[in-house]
Order: sequence, then C-alpha cells, then structure tokens
Amino acid sequence: MNRRGFLAGALALGAGLAFRVRADGLPETLPEPALPEAWDEIDHNAVVHRVRDGEALPRRAQPEAEHAVVIVGGGISGLTALSELPAGTDALLLEKEAETGGHSRRRRIRGVWCPLGALVSQGPIAPFTSRLNALGVAFQPLPVPGLAWRIGGRLCEEPLGAGIDALPLPAAERAAFRAAADELAGYRDPATGIFFPRSDNRPEIRALDAITLHEHIARRGWPESLKKLLDGLLAVRIGEDGSQVSAWTALWLLSAIGGDNYSFPGGHGALGERLAAQALDGRPQALRRGWTVTALTPLAAGGVRVDALDADGAPRCVQAGTVVLAAPKLYARKLLPQLATERPGVYESFRYNAYLLAQVSLKHPVGRCFETLVSEPSPRMYVAADRLDPEANGRGHMTIYVPMSGSAGRARLLGAHPRALAAELLDGLYQNFPEARGAVEEIRLQRWGHPLVSPRPGQDATLAAAREPWGDIVFAHSDTFGVSGLYSALWTGIDAAAEVQVRLLARQTPTRNEEHAHVQVA
Repeated sequence: MNRRGFLAGALALGAGLAFRVRADGLPETLPEPALPEAWDEIDHNAVVHRVRDGEALPRRAQPEAEHAVVIVGGGISGLTALSELPAGTDALLLEKEAETGGHSRRRRIRGVWCPLGALVSQGPIAPFTSRLNALGVAFQPLPVPGLAWRIGGRLCEEPLGAGIDALPLPAAERAAFRAAADELAGYRDPATGIFFPRSDNRPEIRALDAITLHEHIARRGWPESLKKLLDGLLAVRIGEDGSQVSAWTALWLLSAIGGDNYSFPGGHGALGERLAAQALDGRPQALRRGWTVTALTPLAAGGVRVDALDADGAPRCVQAGTVVLAAPKLYARKLLPQLATERPGVYESFRYNAYLLAQVSLKHPVGRCFETLVSEPSPRMYVAADRLDPEANGRGHMTIYVPMSGSAGRARLLGAHPRALAAELLDGLYQNFPEARGAVEEIRLQRWGHPLVSPRPGQDATLAAAREPWGDIVFAHSDTFGVSGLYSALWTGIDAAAEVQVRLLARQTPTRNEEHAHVQVA
C-alpha cells in the first residue's frame, strides 16, 4: 500500500485510535479513551440558580422545627462553626449536596485520590496548628520539583527559582525573573511582608490594594514574559489574570509559590472529611443533606425563618435563634434582598469565577513536576495528583484546572458539550505530555459554577462591612477576606462560632428588668 492509500485507510478507521511510529518504522495504533457524553456532577445548582433568578419558590406554611442555631452550608467554614460549638448545643447544619466539604472534597478514581477543588495550602500555621493537629491531618510537602512552566515549546522547571537560568529568554529578562522571585520571597516575611489582617501591614504594603497587579508590573518595568507567567499562575488560582485584581492579593497568592507548600492525598478532601467527622461526633442528627436554602426571613420577635427545598423538591422550613450563613456572599445577597438597601454596594462587590476540572486516569504517572502551568492558548494547570497518594501503586492521575472567567466563561462551562471540551483537553494533554498518549484510560469532566472570589483593588473597605452580623444572621465563608482559601474558611468559622456563643449566653442570662419582674411575681 502506498502512503496515500495508508492514510485513507487510517482515516476510515475513525476516532478512537491514534498512531505513532515504532522503532521498526511501522505505525502502531494506540487506544484512545471514550470521551464523556455527560458531566460528572459534583455540585448541583439548579435550585440555587432559581434563587439567583428571583423565582418565587414554594414555602411551607409553618416551620417544622426550631433550633437555637442553624448553619447554612457544609463547607469548611460551616463545619468549623459546628465543631467549635459546645457539645449539647441545639444546632442544625443544612447542606445542599449529598456530602459535606464544599470545595474541599475528593474522590477515589481507579485507585487514586484526586481533588474536587482546593488542593494546596501553606501547611499548619498559627493560629490553626492545634486545630489541624487535633484532626490528625498529615500535611505532605509538595514534591520537588514542584512547578514547571511551558514556554517556547519546552517545559521549564522552577521558573521562579532554581530554573531561572535555564529559561529560554534573554539575560535581561532572566534578571527580571530573579528580581521578581526576590520580591515575592520578601512578601513571605511574617513581620514585614504581606499577611492577614491587612490593617497590620506596613503602609507601603497596604497601598498595593489600591492598584492592580498589571499596574504593579508596569511600575516595576517587568517584561511581557514575566507578566505572562504571573498572569497564568494567578489565573489558575483565582480564575483570572492581573488586569483587574488587587496587587495586594495577587502578590500574596504568588508569594506562596516559592515558599513551603503542602497538601494531602486528594487535596483538602481529607481535611474536610475529618472535620465533618469531628463536627458531627456525638450529634449525627445535626446534619440535613440535600437541603438547598431558598430564603432567610428575619422575624420581628427575634430569630430567623429558614426556607429550603429538599432533594425531592419538597418545601422545608425551620426556625433558628441564630443563623450562620456559611455560603458565598453572592448567595447571601440573594437570600437576603434587604442587604442591597441596608448595605449598598457591599455584597455586589464580590465577583466570582468558574472552573472546569478534568480528572484524567492514567496507566502510569506522567511528567516530572507536581504542577505544570501552560499559558497558551489560555492558562491551565496540570496537577499530578498521584504524586501525593502513597496508595497509587504505580498508577497515574492528572487533575486539570481550567479557569472559565467572567460571564462568557461561565456560559461556556454551562453550555458546551462535555465531549467537545474533553477532546480539546486531551489534545492539550498530548501536546504537553506526549508520553500520555496511549496511557489515558478515562477522562471525567466536572464543573464548579462560582468557586473563587475575584479581589478588586479597594475592596478591603467593603470586606469589613460584609462580615458584620446582620440581626440574628452571622456570616462565615472562605470569601470573607476577599480571597478564597483554607485559612479564611477556618478563621471565619471560628469567628462565627464565637459570635453564636455570645448570643446564646446572652439569651440564657436574664436582664435586670427580667430579674426584677421575676422577684415581683414571686
């Protein structure tokens, strides 16, 4: 058969086979995985979207139960709030999914734990060390080399560290990379760098919140190649580049790249599971799964009416003395329309970005680095989840994070067919990791509708107002500090539980008037 005849025959075989040339020069066919026809759903937002769109949803005539505390949202912040409440507290946690954990969940796919969201943290730092130790969480340092960046058609390891001299760039640009790496290292200093709370930072550090990352890059005179790297690293962490993001927040996130970073098998999923076990220990009835809260109504006599739809779509309702709203501020302003008039411009300042996740099961590990950033044609991060799983037993697994920023990105995430997206992702995988061809066994696509808040310059002024309790409603969520993260979730959960306990104590302690009235009656 001549070459033309061979190619015609190859095309006739259709999709499902790929070709490479063996050492003897003959073509070798490789099996390709079946592309998904449906989403592997990890988050169910149908009811949430109805709330977002202002639809009038059915309600029960009367509450079916009353509780001292109702927590809305079973992510890290909600679970933390529940676990911090004293044993015996009449508390109920409502979670719309069948499992708790929110963006800190994991799955075991073909023998490898893989993340369904949050993955990397800075390890057990104060003031959370004792709490994490009590959970028995075993942080694992990220493997070295930790990061690779695809530039100029090649993968370069540690582009802001030991690999700077190997970057295919002119000497002047490599010098800018070294300057940026030194600057980011300085921001990690616990006394003079960037840290929470922002008010404790030096004035020149606080001033970074008044400009965007791109403005900071321009002031430094950093080259386009460095801007592309920083934009890509930022995008895969919060969903967009530095064109509109606060330089303070962007540099705080980017500074962690060169420091010590840790994770668990499957990302933060292990932590979420242990936190749920601790929170529900001795009070298994404190959790209602499959309840999506649709409205919060403050009551004139005190307390809050909490309306929801259960997994079957039936209206449910409970009454709470205090509500901990451990949900995104985007959701808070839909549950409480009064916030728009009483705190104008506060909750509207919170913007969120969506993500596409691909879970790729492999016969064997692929690539050397734990994380691989690809900036072209759009940013995405390849994470070798198998590197952190001691039970992987030689199998490989890639979790691919693809930011879908803005309304256009979210529309594509919700509207595109998963098969088309999977084909595009596999093409990118093979281009960046040729050794993956023939090793892919399965690809699953998952979508997060609005996991990461986008911090704008100057938003710090509204963050304080957003976290202030409103009547008998206390706010807690990882977005509360203007950037999504493990420690903001823990922090606000702890704060919310403390606020709740103050309120519970106040209700148990009679006022002087009440004491006087009691004496008179007696």
